[in-house]
Amino acid sequence: MTDITTVSFVVPTVHALEFQTRAQALLAELTGAASYALPPSDIRTPAASEFVPLNSKEVQGTDVWRLPEWRRDDHDRAAWVVNSLPAHPRETLLLLSRNAGTWVSGARIADELGLKHGAKSVPPSFKSMANRCRRADRRPTWDYDNQNGYRVSALVAELFLPKLTENES
Repeated sequence: MTDITTVSFVVPTVHALEFQTRAQALLAELTGAASYALPPSDIRTPAASEFVPLNSKEVQGTDVWRLPEWRRDDHDRAAWVVNSLPAHPRETLLLLSRNAGTWVSGARIADELGLKHGAKSVPPSFKSMANRCRRADRRPTWDYDNQNGYRVSALVAELFLPKLTENES
């Protein structure tokens, strides 16, 4: 063997260790190198409470508003959504969660977050949140009314607020 090539694969996290073990065994077989296979008990599978998000290709075209409502025991899904959100959508969800049950206009969100283009800057944050909710197999965290703006329920605030404020000073 004189050349080395990098080969990358994308696999679901739940199967990563098993994939690595099988790939190493195949490589050892092809090259004649020593192989070390992990015993099946060492192959990790997620606990029942550990959430694995859906692949974005699996949920394309899904009407996010027809997905199940958020439930009180969705802490793992909420944590994943929060940890995967970029800054502006995260700040938007934090603002709404702090004002649970109250309608908040797009203009107010833009003003409080310092968005340059006012209320027109807000929809991308909601699109980003909707995509994460779709992958979490839950409807969006907010309600929208053309006249009043956006709001989240007390349940959503209860699920998301602790996760959104964990890293605040």
